[in-house]
Amino acid sequence: MVGLGDSVAAATNCPGCRSFVALFAGALSAKYRTVVRESDLGVDGATTADLLDSLNRPGRVAAETAAADFVTVTIGANDVAGLNDTLARGGCPQGSCVDAATLSGIRDRLDEVLTRIAALRGGRRSDVFVTGYWNDYPDGQVAVQQSGRLFVMQSAAVTREVNAVIAQAASDTGAVYVDLVSAFKGIDSSRDPTGLLAGDGDHPNQAGHRAIARQLAAAEDDSAAG
Repeated sequence: MVGLGDSVAAATNCPGCRSFVALFAGALSAKYRTVVRESDLGVDGATTADLLDSLNRPGRVAAETAAADFVTVTIGANDVAGLNDTLARGGCPQGSCVDAATLSGIRDRLDEVLTRIAALRGGRRSDVFVTGYWNDYPDGQVAVQQSGRLFVMQSAAVTREVNAVIAQAASDTGAVYVDLVSAFKGIDSSRDPTGLLAGDGDHPNQAGHRAIARQLAAAEDDSAAG
């Protein structure tokens, strides 16, 4: 199994953690009674353009993706990282912080990423799991203390828009979209996610990685059953 994406996939700021990539591989190993080895290729700060570039050129990312039985993709949050300061200043009072061109760019590049993954795997589109985000920015009590509740509300709104285009790209290309808002915040999005976050409020802690792996395992169960 190959895990592609950004610092979430790379288990950044979670010293000694087993990433959700490793945990999901372990769950698959138990389910299928075989050894599923993981290769975690997450890169801090990676954007959709970065991931597309790494898949389009010869190297480890393309080679291991081509050989993978399962692929996870977690990408897109860094495409809107530049809005962090605007949100922290209480921006976007009249509506979305994200312009339509940015959102369509994320969707189009992720379409290309997922199409390229399928091509590398000989046209096989199954067993590719694309996660959304619980928040593209710091969340929980850290975000409230540092930037205020308005920041948390507006960052959640931006995240919903980004998640929508991620989900659309997954649907367009036959991949499985995996919602992480419910995993971190509950079905009604009202739960405080602090207990699942590292000290920076931005990345998952070990409990957070377990929550992502459980969500992936449930999605894989549904996909296999279907």
